[in-house]
Formats: sequence, C-alpha cells, structure tokens
Amino acid sequence: MMVAPHIQATNVGFEPSAQLSVFVRAYGAAILAATVLNYLVRNEPDSVALKAALWSNVTLHLLITALHVHVVATGVVALGAVIPGQVANFFILFGSLYFIRRMAA
Repeated sequence: MMVAPHIQATNVGFEPSAQLSVFVRAYGAAILAATVLNYLVRNEPDSVALKAALWSNVTLHLLITALHVHVVATGVVALGAVIPGQVANFFILFGSLYFIRRMAA
C-alpha cells in the first residue's frame, strides 16, 4: 500500500489515480504504524502499555471491519476484494482480544 498503491487500488476494483494513491498510502501508513507498535511491545510483560497497544489493535481492526461492511453493502467494493484483508483483520482483532483476556488483572 505504501510502495505501490496503484496495485492495491486495482485489487479492490478502483481505477488508480494520483489522488487515490494519497489515501491508499495514508491507510497503509496507519497499518504500518500499528505494526511497528506491535513489534516494539512484543516482549513487554503484562502492563498498561501492552494493554493499550492491544486495545489500539482492537479499535483499528474494528473500524476497518466496519469500513469493509459499509463498502460492500453500498456496492463500492465487491465482497471478494475485501475478504483477504478481512481475514488478516479478524486474526489481529481476535488475537488482540485473546491476549487482553489472558492478561493479569
């Protein structure tokens, strides 16, 4: 998304443009920032900071899921175009919820 936004745009059925590339890159930047945060806290023991990072994952991936539902329901994007990304969203979303639940109180 950051390096070749036109490929992501084409994969979901949009006509690539310079303007769309800006938004695709911004979307990719948000996901990359979350990925960096996850990497940096990977060895953190149960803490408020780790819990905040996990809740950030939950928030990001719930919002992306809501966006996917909206764009499919309104016919902007085909269901098949969002399924690969949604699988990853569910993996991170439910994984984060699992680890939040396992944390010491």
